[in-house]
Amino acid sequence: MVHALIEDDPLAENSIRVLLVDDEPSQMELTKLNLEQADPAFTIALAPTPADALKHLSDQTIDCIVSDFVMPGMNGIQLCAEVKKTKTIPFIIYTARGSEEVASAAFAIGVDDYVKKEPNLAHYKVLARRIRHAVEKSWAENRFKSSEDKYHILFSNMLDGFAYCKMIYDKEGKPEGFIYLEVNDAFEKLTGLKREEVIGKKVSEAIPGIRKGNPEVIETYGRVASTGHPETFELFFKPLRMWLSISAYSPKDGYFVAIFDNITQRKKAESVMSATNKELTETNAGLQVSNIELAMAREDVQEHANRLEGLVANGEAKLHDSEERLRRLEQMDTISRIGATVAHDLRGPLVAISQAAEMAKAKQELSDKMLGLISNNAERSLQMIEAFREGTREVRVVKKKVDLSSLVKEVVETMPRPGNVTLDMHLGKRLSDVSVDPDLIRRVLDNLVRNSVEAMPDGGRLAVSARRDGEDVVVEVSDTGIGVKEEDKKHLFEPLFTTKRGGVGLGLYFVRMAVDAHGGAVSFESKFDEGTTFTVRLPTS
Repeated sequence: MVHALIEDDPLAENSIRVLLVDDEPSQMELTKLNLEQADPAFTIALAPTPADALKHLSDQTIDCIVSDFVMPGMNGIQLCAEVKKTKTIPFIIYTARGSEEVASAAFAIGVDDYVKKEPNLAHYKVLARRIRHAVEKSWAENRFKSSEDKYHILFSNMLDGFAYCKMIYDKEGKPEGFIYLEVNDAFEKLTGLKREEVIGKKVSEAIPGIRKGNPEVIETYGRVASTGHPETFELFFKPLRMWLSISAYSPKDGYFVAIFDNITQRKKAESVMSATNKELTETNAGLQVSNIELAMAREDVQEHANRLEGLVANGEAKLHDSEERLRRLEQMDTISRIGATVAHDLRGPLVAISQAAEMAKAKQELSDKMLGLISNNAERSLQMIEAFREGTREVRVVKKKVDLSSLVKEVVETMPRPGNVTLDMHLGKRLSDVSVDPDLIRRVLDNLVRNSVEAMPDGGRLAVSARRDGEDVVVEVSDTGIGVKEEDKKHLFEPLFTTKRGGVGLGLYFVRMAVDAHGGAVSFESKFDEGTTFTVRLPTS
């Protein structure tokens, strides 16, 4: 039980400072409330985005980070990697989107624990125990490391690997292995084995396969430890797949010290030189090709060319069928991605509704607060469903003669705009008789103008223009907002791609589909932290 842990541990009176990172406000509030009830020692700070978490860490002391996995801009594993560059804080991934692949990637990057979100309230006690365990383990490791630092300075700067070991003998007095008592930093660098993975362990545990792969190593070290005579030798160490140059001596009976260097590169260079000489000899022999062999080669080339012409003719007939199958596969892939996204995005608010309802039943004094959470998350779920429905509807164009100037002006003037965003609108001549689908183009303009306004949270300039260009009309929507990162540009018109918190990722996908359906084109130019300009070109008839 958590309370027993707190009472038995000498560190129980210390406050444990936890930073909770989650882009779901309701889930974050529920998690904070339940963790504080599960362990009174917890002091919990909240960060709705990874950027907020990094800012908090820059000026506050934290004992443990608990982070969601799926978040806009940077996921939990990427946040852990960023934190571990400068901090040794325990990091726990806490997510509803659990899988073996995600867990494997998390532990590989340095995540200390991985806990899956559950609908029931009991799992918060499990999470609280895991947090306390991670923090207390970190505190103990820090105390232990401090006491060892002075000792390691004596040999940590050696360039060669160093290992001090105790031999193990069988009943007949024959060497059967050894135990690592100490190693230096160069040992880790040269072998790739971490100090904590070998100290106090038998060599057969630290390096499985050594008895079968290199039995002569144990025999040599046993001989040095028992006779006291030093020995130097080179060998290919099979378990670590490297060449080693080793010098061994015995400071006292039954013990030995091994000082070694990785000479793999030297051995490879020697091997490359030998292989190069052999290859040169074989190349010279291979250059003696007869005229008959060349003639036969030409005949083979001609035969293959004739066969290729037949394959091309046959391939052109099959190309149309292949393209049609590819189109259907792409449709199925999009449907699958939409379904997965809907399931993931709706799970957050639905789990929050379930947990809030359970807490409202259990604690009457929280019922008003929980009913507010339920209402907010229900409304959010309905908005998500409507956004998906609108974004995935088939685009059908019904053209009419419209006044494009009036249409642009109507969209811009009815769009909510903060007071710190100024408007610059220029509408050219000969725009009163343009053949487009007014409903589709209104949605296109609405998406582009809304995105520009939302890209300027700190204010800026919104510029909208429309003009004739030959047989086309050109509409441009510009802003001085946050711009688009280089790595995001190629994905901007893809379905379900979004960089906005709570975004669905279907707005710009719809823009492209609607403009394409008109026989037009949409493009953009953007510089990060400077702004973005979208250009829509449409035929006038």
